[in-house]
Amino acid sequence: PALKDGRWVVTAQPDGTLWIADETGPEIWHVDPKRMASVGKVALPPVYRTIEKNRGIEALAIGNDGLTLWTANEDVLPGDEGSGCVRLQRFSRASVTNDWTASGQWAYPLTVPQKVKKVKKRNGLAELCFTRSGELLGLEREKAREKGSDEVIEFRLRIFRVEIDGATDVSAAAALRPGAFTPVKKVPLFERATGKAMYEAIGQGPRLQDGKDSYVLVSDGDKGCDEKVMVLTLP
Repeated sequence: PALKDGRWVVTAQPDGTLWIADETGPEIWHVDPKRMASVGKVALPPVYRTIEKNRGIEALAIGNDGLTLWTANEDVLPGDEGSGCVRLQRFSRASVTNDWTASGQWAYPLTVPQKVKKVKKRNGLAELCFTRSGELLGLEREKAREKGSDEVIEFRLRIFRVEIDGATDVSAAAALRPGAFTPVKKVPLFERATGKAMYEAIGQGPRLQDGKDSYVLVSDGDKGCDEKVMVLTLP
């Protein structure tokens, strides 16, 4: 496929193929890197077709057993305005050779940026990742710029543990209405201002000598942004 904004995920597929989240589609493609060709794609629920430009699907994570795939829209869908939530989508399969099937969707409340005079802020769910123990992590990226200018003042990074238990499955909801559902719970794990580095990717890193798990974060190379790598541990 011709990708304008793809997110690559290396999987435990026996054949070495990859999955890619394409924000501009939005699509999730199954790709054979040896042939540089698409070999299939995931059927996204119709609600995602309302995604606005540059606010689509960037997050993509596959469970450690290879049997669940998670994605989400970066920013609130037009029909969900007022809820402050994006839609966290799960797909499942019986084995690593089976097709993915939609198996649940939950409302994920985005963090509301603190208001600052003459500064415009935008926050979004940029990436998902699994811990070694199977917990789901969400990475939010906040962008701040002066009103009327495209120049970035600062980015802010937040990482949360996402807890699905007790949340409402909103798969059948045409629109998310405040008070009509229970969103997922977010447990804050890390927050930092990152200057001009727009961190939008996170993955498992090596286990350290003290037994802690590390995570590797990579910043996006958009115009005016710093290209950096961060390694950290989480509580």
